[in-house]
Amino acid sequence: MDKSSSILPWQKASWEAIEKLLSTDKLPQALLLYGMEGLGKSQFAHYLAKSKLCLQNSLAPCEDCRSCHLFQVSTHPDFFHLALMDSNQSIKIQAVREVNSAICKKPQLSPCQIVIIDDADAMTMSAANSLLKILEDPPGNVTFILVSNQLYRLLPTIRSRCSKFSFQSPDREIALEWLEKNNLTKPGTELLEQCLETPLYLKTLVEHDYPSLQKGLVSDLTALCHERSNAISIAAVWQQHPTMMLLDTLFSWVLDVIKLAFIGDSVLLKNETMREILTEWSKNCRQDRLHDYLLKIIKLRALANEKANINLQLSLEVLLLGWPVSSQKRS
Repeated sequence: MDKSSSILPWQKASWEAIEKLLSTDKLPQALLLYGMEGLGKSQFAHYLAKSKLCLQNSLAPCEDCRSCHLFQVSTHPDFFHLALMDSNQSIKIQAVREVNSAICKKPQLSPCQIVIIDDADAMTMSAANSLLKILEDPPGNVTFILVSNQLYRLLPTIRSRCSKFSFQSPDREIALEWLEKNNLTKPGTELLEQCLETPLYLKTLVEHDYPSLQKGLVSDLTALCHERSNAISIAAVWQQHPTMMLLDTLFSWVLDVIKLAFIGDSVLLKNETMREILTEWSKNCRQDRLHDYLLKIIKLRALANEKANINLQLSLEVLLLGWPVSSQKRS
């Protein structure tokens, strides 16, 4: 999906507020878009940037001018984008310094310059402090758009210098309509229900063939229980999967196993289509280890979510070695 293509249906109220600011030339020089992952905040930021840079001086990109064409192919000379790279755990100070050096020059094409910082909460302390110095006295023709999934991780002084826009989960009907329009309702009702609050996350799951990933994880855990494989080999495979997706899946499974183990078969599960295997696991598990195991997943998820510098292979090996289910029931 082209990030600058359009405003998503549940973002209309936020865009209307931005339009009022644009129409009166009162758009703040620093904006902070925050909310849960999967709501399209980055797409909103790119659409705003494209609109602001458009040479037609309208409230939406004309899609015909040179500015819009260059933005579309990511070669606009007055647009700067910082984000986490695949190999990096954080946004480094050097990246911020390079942007700072570039915006000290006059715009080359558009009447202004735009800087988008995706994953703004992943800046190192030195990078954040460098940005703070810019925000304290920004050039008059530059607009900064920060995007964050974890507002609390941003320096309070940065937050205070930005106009904040909160992005909320869409109403169920709006989410369903958008998912159907984009052919994203095929994964099944269960998965669909889990993702209604963050529709773009479902798109990510579909792109990564989530049903196949689930089957693979079950197969790996079954092989581990029957000693047909080992933690080291499985961890080497697992670390190739999206980390948060993997840990979220494990978390929901263990939570369902706890429900079955302590409440019984009548309990409603988050993963109803997996009830048979989850019930089997609940009967062959060490109940005294379940809650501690869930906490281990939570802690590792928190570290991964904060982009901490962790040894993922080793961390997954520890999780697998502690898997509280065996091939036969334990007392």
